[in-house]
Amino acid sequence: MLTDEIKWIGIVGGGKIGTELFNHFSGNNYKIVWYCRSNYNEKLKKWHRRLERKRKNNLISPTDYDLQKQSIITNSIYELKPCNIIFEAIYENLDKKNILINEISAITNNKAIIASTSSSIHPGFFNVSGNQSQQILGTHVFYPMQIHKVVEIIPGEKTSDLSLELVKNIFIKSEFKILVQNKSNCFLINRFLLDLQSEMFQYCVKNHISLKIVEDKLLQENLIDLAIFTMIDSVGHEIMLTSIKNYIQLSPDNEDLYTSFLNFIQELDENHVSSIFNYPVSQDIHLNAKIDGNSIIEYFKKKYVLSLQNYVKKGFIKKDLFNQALTEVLGINKDLQN
Repeated sequence: MLTDEIKWIGIVGGGKIGTELFNHFSGNNYKIVWYCRSNYNEKLKKWHRRLERKRKNNLISPTDYDLQKQSIITNSIYELKPCNIIFEAIYENLDKKNILINEISAITNNKAIIASTSSSIHPGFFNVSGNQSQQILGTHVFYPMQIHKVVEIIPGEKTSDLSLELVKNIFIKSEFKILVQNKSNCFLINRFLLDLQSEMFQYCVKNHISLKIVEDKLLQENLIDLAIFTMIDSVGHEIMLTSIKNYIQLSPDNEDLYTSFLNFIQELDENHVSSIFNYPVSQDIHLNAKIDGNSIIEYFKKKYVLSLQNYVKKGFIKKDLFNQALTEVLGINKDLQN
């Protein structure tokens, strides 16, 4: 099967990433089947309204309009049968992903590539066998896709070269920066971010400084565009916990670094705290009234450099490529990269 023969792309999951994938690929000359177990009618109506607005305002050619109108939004998984590539984008739960992947494989007679869009589950964790394992890999995209045009592609040990190349090519067509990874260096951007979050969390505890003050200082100094602690609330505490535990499995050497931060998020989840800033870091901490802003900045810079050097030294990625990806996804200030 050649790249040009990929006509149908399937997407499974009606959440944020599933929606992003549908919106992205439906505008790239593919026929789409979007399988959503709930609210599919609402999504279908919304999509048709959006498409009609494009046509009315001459924002889409007649050819593209006719092609996109063929896209299918459905609550029937059997509609995925003609798809060449299927992106699985459901909740970060290994058991549920295993069940779904095996169901999709049966429906497509193992003729479709299945790309799991997990942010922490390596495809080697899936319970698959035979030809099925040759057509399964991981793809980690970043929200929103139109801004963060980076994708981490993670083949399993048995993923075929053809499957890998076909998935790479559909992202190359969209001018994405592609990081092909293995079990050692998979999800490298998130793991790097977790290094920084864990280090800055420990800095806050040690120096009796609130997480909010440190986050605001990093943003004010334009060291990073991402609000490193606020994003934990937007991602969700339960997903963060699952991800950190999976990263520890992939990189046991970092368990000591991650443990205190992991325990803190566990407390947030267990106590049903809506915001990371509404919960004390420790009962014994009294926030320091005198805060050295320069100390925060220098500590962050130091940990950034050390973590980056660590991954480069291990041979996980080349420095220039990693810096480019971190700038694209996290908005890292280029002054940190010198």
